Amino acid sequence: MHLRILTVYTVLIACLVAALAVPFARSYSSHRTGQLLLERRADATRLAELADQAIRDGYTTGLVQEVSRYHRLYGTAVEIRGRDGERVAGGGAWEREPAERALSGRTTGSLPLVTPFGPGSVVIAEPVGRDAQVSGVVLMRVATATARREVAFVWAAVAGGSLIAVACALIAARRLARWILRPVTELDLTTRAIAEGRMDARVRDGGHGPAELRLLERRFNAMADAVSTALERQRAFVADASHELRTP
Repeated sequence: MHLRILTVYTVLIACLVAALAVPFARSYSSHRTGQLLLERRADATRLAELADQAIRDGYTTGLVQEVSRYHRLYGTAVEIRGRDGERVAGGGAWEREPAERALSGRTTGSLPLVTPFGPGSVVIAEPVGRDAQVSGVVLMRVATATARREVAFVWAAVAGGSLIAVACALIAARRLARWILRPVTELDLTTRAIAEGRMDARVRDGGHGPAELRLLERRFNAMADAVSTALERQRAFVADASHELRTP
């Protein structure tokens, strides 16, 4: 019974901790992913404005220099392509699906969820121009190493806190089980002593355990006292009868 109480209590606490920890960990991953998107999409929007002006003017030298400078500064690959797919500046960031979405006039609205296990990089695409005047696309291949490290740190903290909570729950469960079962243990020891012939054995009322089980202890002691008194009277009666029969 001790093991069953311990197991049930610990499993319930572990499920409760998991129900809180897992959504929190995923929520932080989603938050960090969204933060990464917002940070880089602002840069992509600025480059798209520069690219739109450069493509309309037919002068892309300044755009190429700006893309190179951005790549040196942030280590992020940037690629700008025109409406027909020709490369205008940069390179190393091409990915068909986000590019086609941006050429249809839609910006990147979401990224794959960043976790400690990946992805290693994500692509953000921003249309150059707007609506029917889309003249190209800006693609940015953003490394997620920093974001993954931050997510890993938070996940490790959540996992460590969860393990500590489960360990504390296990300790509390052991104490709770002992507290509940202490009257039962005392009853078992006392009944064993009475069965071995020690009729004066009684349950010690230490004030431990649920009130219902302590009440059961008191009633058991009262029953044992009544049985002991009845046996004493029986012995006395038998002794008197034996004496009367020997000396009529």
